[in-house]
Amino acid sequence: NTYSMAFDGIDDYLDCSNSGTFSFGDGTTDSPFSVSAWVKMDDAARFRIFSKEDAGSDREWLFSTSSGRELLLNLYSQNDSAIKIGRLTGVLTSYVGSWIHICGTYDGSSSSSGIKIYVNGVRSDTSDNNAGSYVAMQSNTGPFIIGGGFSYYANGNIDEASVFNYELSASDVTSIYNSGTPNNLDDLSTPPLAWYRM
Repeated sequence: NTYSMAFDGIDDYLDCSNSGTFSFGDGTTDSPFSVSAWVKMDDAARFRIFSKEDAGSDREWLFSTSSGRELLLNLYSQNDSAIKIGRLTGVLTSYVGSWIHICGTYDGSSSSSGIKIYVNGVRSDTSDNNAGSYVAMQSNTGPFIIGGGFSYYANGNIDEASVFNYELSASDVTSIYNSGTPNNLDDLSTPPLAWYRM
């Protein structure tokens, strides 16, 4: 596709390699970050957008839909997949087959209250997705992945994927949604840390 990357939902993903650039915790404290993309889902179940984990399943964070088709941003404590904080939206099945802008932000507070999720520029998270006693993410050797992670894959298209090393404000998210790209410096004070135009 000229304007986006198509993923088959079976085994397609982009491996953007391991880099401390995409780690936002040191096992003791977290730092803020945000993720943004345009997606067109052919199936809204476990549509993996971004993930950071190593081959041994040490997990840092995940931006994806769930098996129940809610959009989520989960952060995993010290690489333990059983301990996490996260937020969930409502079910996204009504968006299947349509392009939508999605964004997740985190303020680095080690609390689910610091996580926000936006759909088409509107804050849409409605509930926590927590387990155990969360401390902080822990940097590992795993790659930053687009379109895959935790043994599942995106089924559909992803475009204008970006990662920021700060918490986007609600007005920042609206600016990205309205402009279609994340790098308009007239709208954003700081450009993305990484931007994959697809």
